[in-house]
Amino acid sequence: MFKLGFNGGVYFWLNTQNGKMYIGSSLNLSKRLANYWETSPRCTSIIRSALLKYGHESFVLIVVFLNSALVIVG
Repeated sequence: MFKLGFNGGVYFWLNTQNGKMYIGSSLNLSKRLANYWETSPRCTSIIRSALLKYGHESFVLIVVFLNSALVIVG
């Protein structure tokens, strides 16, 4: 496993069984991605449902880091 710290960025999950892709973003990738391994029934996102249905082993996770110095807010 890799350490993301509090870096924000964009990520996507690719389902290797059906080719479907889920794209997401977060200001805290470490926290967001950790949520995908929780078994809490209150999380009902499309990707969580797919992860539970097909299993994590059926997905490839690709993370693209964003340099916060390049992000313009306003």
